[in-house]
Formats: sequence, C-alpha cells, structure tokens
Amino acid sequence: LPISHQLPLGVASSSLSRFTLAMEATDALAELRQVRETKSVDAAVEDEPSVPTPLRARRSVSPAPVTPHSGSAPRSGHGRVAAEQDQAEQAAAADDKAERPSTVKSQRLRLLSGLAMLAFALAPKLWSKFAHAGPAEAEASLPSSPPVFTVEPEPEAVSPLPGLVAKALDCPGARADVLDVLAGAPYEFSGGELQGQAFYRLPRLAAAAAKVETSASVEEELRKAVLQMAATGGGWPPIFRERLLSALEAPCEAEIICAAAQQPLTLEVDEKFTSPRAVARSSGFVHQALLTLGEMTRIPVLRARAELYRSQPASVVLSPSAVKQERDCFALRGNHTSLALRLPQNSASGVVQQLVIEQPSRWAALRPGTLPRRFAVYGAVAEGKVVGGSPYSEHLGSFEYVPAGAAVQAFELSQALPLKGVRLVFEGPEEAGESYICVYRVKAFEEKGYACSGERVAAVVPKPVAN
Repeated sequence: LPISHQLPLGVASSSLSRFTLAMEATDALAELRQVRETKSVDAAVEDEPSVPTPLRARRSVSPAPVTPHSGSAPRSGHGRVAAEQDQAEQAAAADDKAERPSTVKSQRLRLLSGLAMLAFALAPKLWSKFAHAGPAEAEASLPSSPPVFTVEPEPEAVSPLPGLVAKALDCPGARADVLDVLAGAPYEFSGGELQGQAFYRLPRLAAAAAKVETSASVEEELRKAVLQMAATGGGWPPIFRERLLSALEAPCEAEIICAAAQQPLTLEVDEKFTSPRAVARSSGFVHQALLTLGEMTRIPVLRARAELYRSQPASVVLSPSAVKQERDCFALRGNHTSLALRLPQNSASGVVQQLVIEQPSRWAALRPGTLPRRFAVYGAVAEGKVVGGSPYSEHLGSFEYVPAGAAVQAFELSQALPLKGVRLVFEGPEEAGESYICVYRVKAFEEKGYACSGERVAAVVPKPVAN
C-alpha cells in the first residue's frame, strides 16, 4: 500500500511535501548534467579547426586572400583590414572563454543554494518527528513495505460451571446428592409462590431423573434446571445455592472411597436412656393391650400382627443393611425424644469425633416431613460425673439434619473426648401435620474425614447450629 494509506492525514501531507522537494532537487541535478555536457561540446568545438565560426565565415568571403607580409613590406588597405579582423576575432574568442567559466560557476552556486534551502526546510520537520516518535513510529515513517502482523486468537473463556454440572450429573455419587438437594428444597424452604410451585416440579423432576433409564428430554430439563439454580440461585435462599454447589463437587465413585474409609465403631442401644418406639394412633388402649398379650404368647402370627402397629425397635438404626422405604426406621413420637448408643460394656472407652445419619433419598422418601431435623448430642465421658441420674452429661454440639441436602450427612462433634456412649436428643417433628420423626441409620466414627453409610459418602455439615 502507499504510505498515505498507512499513515494518518497529517503524516501523509508532510510526506507529499518532502516528495515534491525531492523531485525539484532531481530536476536541478539534471540541469547540472546538461550544463556539463554543453561545456564538453564547446571545448570540442574550440579544438576542431574545421568547425566554421562566424569570424571564419567572414574570412572565407574576404575579397582578397590573406597572405603573410614581411615586416619590411608595406601593407596595403586590404591587409590592414584583415589584420584588424584577426585582432577582433582573437578578442571575441578571449571574451567567450572568459564568460563560460563564470556561467558554470553561477549555475553550480544556484544548485548548491537550492539543495541547502531544501535541507534547511526539511530539517525541523524531520527532527520533530523523530524526536517525539518511538522506535515503532520512526520505522513506520520510513518508506518501506507494509509490515505483516500475525495475530494469534485468544482462547475462548469458558465458564467452569456448565462443565461442572455436566460432570456431576454423569457421576453416580454427585448425581445422587444433587437430586437430594433438589427434591428436599421445598420441604426446607417452604413458603412463597416459588416454593409452592417447586413442590410439584423439583421432586417430580428428581424422581424422573433417578430412574435407571431416563429420556433425553428429562436429562436436558435436569441439566438446565441445575445450571440455572447453581448460577443464579433461581430465587431460592443463598444457602440453597451453596448446598447445590457443594453437591456438584461431591466424590464421584463412592465405592472406591468407602473401601478405603474408616470403619464405624461398634455400638449397642442403651435402652434405659432411649425413648419408647412409637405406635399407631389408630390403635387405642384396649387394642394395644390385646396386641401386647398376643406378643407375650410368642406365637409368630400374633407377634407379627403386633409389630404392624408399632415402629421398628431402636436397634434398627445400627443395622448394616441398606435403607428400605417401609418399616425400616425407629419412630419417635413427641418432642425431646432421645436415642442413646453406647460402646459394648466389655470394651474400653473410645474417642468419638463424628456422627453420621442416613435417611432415604429425598426423591424416594414416602414422608419427608418425618425427618429428624434439630437435635443435640451429649456424651457419657469415661469416669465422668452423672448429672440428674444420666451419664450423658457432656454437651458435644447442636446440629440440624437438613432436608435440602444429601441423604447421608455427617456431623463433627465439638470435642474429642474418650466416651462410653452418646445420646441424641431430638426436638421433634417440624412439618405441619406430622406427629413423629423416623430415624433410619446412625453411625459413630473415631476420626473426622470421609465416612460412609451404605453405598453413599457422607456430606459433612460445615457448622453446628448455634445453641
């Protein structure tokens, strides 16, 4: 491209002016060459005797030939005229020779003066341009070919959230935690139009996505819903978004982690400090008395009938089997009920730093309102004092099992003490219309860190609830 297409308007105009002055200097040099050629031609003419000059032409037409005369012979009139003509010719040749050097010198002087004026005119502009311009601009002002620039495209900024969502939904462990958070959110954050609509949408979406084989439309709907709520919260409280992001980062393969994780402590139920199991309200006092008599007979049919109207015993919470949906929990009716678990009497005391509670998956729970929400933990310290007839006197923290969370949740105790046992005191049901809570599995661990129950890795609750 021309320089005027590469530079700004002011720079292009100054470049055009310098170009014009350079052309004038070129014309002056051409004129100097012409003068030199003329001088050489004139010198050749002087040296060539055969070249006719005006004075020689007059001689050729002279009426009398010019002959040399001796100094003693008198000259005629024609001789004198010829002598005068010779003298005039010699004088004219001398004047011509004297005028030519002066003409050449004057032309040279004019050429040098023009070049000096040109340099004087260009010097301020060039000095100011190179003095204020950087190296890159100075090089750009020189008449050179346009530079070729190679621009490497920047990598596209990809948000990590869509990739995190896609990875979590393809991972069995994280996917299960995400579905629990979605299905349990309406039961924890009830109230308002948004939460009211969520009762019909989120649990159904989680149940559809939990099937072994899901359609592409369900997967796409689940992905969009999780991405929207993880990015903006979807109108839910901020704590809901924090739990959802935490579920997205849950361990992928629970089987590998649980194989290397610590094993739970061996516990047994302390019946003396455990509340009685709940019975069906449809069964009155007389009916319960009859069922009790039938159970005392130890007849299998009568014992099985009595169990239909009662909860499972407290020992079910220590079962190593997987959680079932029906009749697989220890039900407690009323407020401030308790579950006491102790180390075997023939064993020494042990340090307990973490408890794990496992409930059914939210999307599969028959009655999510019966979750054991708020509870406190008390420890029976080895060689500790008994307060009010109970050895469980050391307060180890107050906690909450949250519905909008993983089905398996871990709770870290406030103190690491050698204990003989722990006692969980539940505040009672919080869901309207529910009169009991249902506890499925409870485990105790000596250390903090990864802990498992069933085939799930426990999600650690970050902080205990304030006392």
